[in-house]
Amino acid sequence: VTPLQDGSVKILEMYMGINGQRLDRRQMAARGYALSATDFHIVVEIPVGSPDGYNKVSVWYAYHITYTVEPMLEVMWRAERSHEDTRYKILFPITTPLMPRPPQAVDLLPTIKGTCDQHLFYIEVTFGNQGKNFETLIEYKPLTPELEQEFRLQENETHLTLVVPFTAKQTAFEVEFRNITNDLELPLTFFFMTNNWMLADFFLSCNFPLRTTMCYPNGTITALAAKVESVPNLIPGWLTLKDKSCKPFFSDDRFAYFSFGVDSCGTTRTFFDNYMIYQNEIGHYYTNRGNTYLHPSLLHRQTVSCYYMINDTRTVKFGYKSHSTYPSAEIGIGQLDVQMRLAQDSSYSYFYQAEDYPVVTYLRQPLYFEVALTRSNDPSLELILESCWATAYEDSSSQPSWDVIVNTCENKEDSHVTLFHPVTADARVNIPSHFKRFSINMFTFTKDDVILKDEVQGFYTMVCDINDTSEDICRGQCPRRSPGISGFQGIKGLKSEQPRRISTGPVHLFSSK
Repeated sequence: VTPLQDGSVKILEMYMGINGQRLDRRQMAARGYALSATDFHIVVEIPVGSPDGYNKVSVWYAYHITYTVEPMLEVMWRAERSHEDTRYKILFPITTPLMPRPPQAVDLLPTIKGTCDQHLFYIEVTFGNQGKNFETLIEYKPLTPELEQEFRLQENETHLTLVVPFTAKQTAFEVEFRNITNDLELPLTFFFMTNNWMLADFFLSCNFPLRTTMCYPNGTITALAAKVESVPNLIPGWLTLKDKSCKPFFSDDRFAYFSFGVDSCGTTRTFFDNYMIYQNEIGHYYTNRGNTYLHPSLLHRQTVSCYYMINDTRTVKFGYKSHSTYPSAEIGIGQLDVQMRLAQDSSYSYFYQAEDYPVVTYLRQPLYFEVALTRSNDPSLELILESCWATAYEDSSSQPSWDVIVNTCENKEDSHVTLFHPVTADARVNIPSHFKRFSINMFTFTKDDVILKDEVQGFYTMVCDINDTSEDICRGQCPRRSPGISGFQGIKGLKSEQPRRISTGPVHLFSSK
C-alpha cells in the first residue's frame, strides 16, 4: 500500500483481518498469515487455499479453479509535521487467476491393523476405494468356511474383521519364561485377486499369559509344554521328563501335558532358606553309554520348578453336625394314573372294552365296577374312593343324579346299598391296595319313584391330603367298616376342594330281557 501523503510519518498501530474481522497474532500464526512493513510498503501474505477463502470451479475445455479471499488492513499513523493521528481501514477482495487442475485418480489400498487381549487376536481390514478386491490367506492357504466360522469372520461393504483364539492351530508359540508369557504370531497374507499381487504379509505378535506349571499341596506337579516356532520339527508326544519313562499324560500336535509326583521321574530337591525347591526338565532325551542327553536336532528344554515352604501353618475350617435322626424319605408331588372299568360279572376277569359302549343291561342285573391305580409300584399307597354318583347325561353336574358312594362309604339313604368286594392278589393284581371293587343294583336309579329306563353314566372322585389330619378320607375306604386302615399315607398336595374325576361310558337300562 503506497502512503497517502508525502513526508515523514510514524506508524502507531497496524492490524490485519479477514472479512472485516481483526485477527490477533495467535490466529494469524495458526493460518499461516504474515504482516510486515518496509520503508514504503505494508505487506500482507496469505497462502492460496487458506480456510478463510473459497475456491470456484471453471470448466472451459479444461478444469480450472480460482481462489478468492477478502483481507482487511487497519493502520493508524501520526504525521511528524502536524502531529495529527490518522486511522485507515481497507477491505480488499483478492481473486487469483485461473489455475489448471487436471483430474487425478488415486487408488486407495486396503489397510490392516490388529490388536490383542488376554485370549484373542483381533484383525481389522479396511477396504480401499476398490472394495474387497483381495483374497485372505492364512499360512498361505485360503480361508475355508470352517475357518471363517471358527475365526468369527464378519464383513460389510467397508470392513472385514477376524477374531482368532491364541490356541488356534494357525498360531505359533514362542515361550518367554522371564516374563512368564507366550509370544504368539498369527500369519496372514493378502493377495489382489486381479493380478495376484501381494498386498501385505501381515504378522500379529502378542504376549499371552500362560501358566505352564502347577504345584499342589499333596506333592503333585503338572506341567504344560507347547510346540514353539524355534523348534518346528518338535513332536510334543516325544517329550519326556528326566526319567524317560515319564511320558506325557496327554499330548497332541500343539501341547504335551505332564502330571507327576515330587518324588518321581528324576525330580531333584534342594533347600533354600525356608523353601524346598523341586525341579525337573522337559525335553527330548536320548541315552548313550548310560548317559542321558538332549537330542541335538530337538534342542528344546523346559525347566519345571515348584517352591514349597518348609514350615507353614494353614487354617482349615471344619464343621461337625450330629445326625440325631435317621434318614427319612419325604412324600413327593406328582401325578398318578387311575382307571375305572366295568366288569362283565363278579369274577372281575373280563371287562367291557371301549368299542362295547354303550353297555346294555337289565334292571335285575347288578353292575360290577373296578377302579385301579396304574403305573405305581409303591405298596404304601392305597386307592380310596371318596364319592361316586351317576347322571343321565355326560355332564357330571347335571340333574338328576344318584349318589352311589358318599364320604368313602355306601349311600345309607339308598335302599339298594352299594356292595364293596374284597380284592386279592393274583396274576393281574400285584398290589391289592391299588384296586377298589364294588357293585350297584340297577334299582338304584329312580326318578319320581319310577325306575329309570334310560342311559346313565358314572362319575368318581379320588382325594387324599395327609397334611390335613382332620379329614377322614385318608383313613381308608369307609373307615367305620375297616378301622385298621388309618395308617394310610396319601398323595401329597391333592385337596378335597379340587377333586380328580373319572368316568365310565354310558349304560343303557332295560326292564327285562
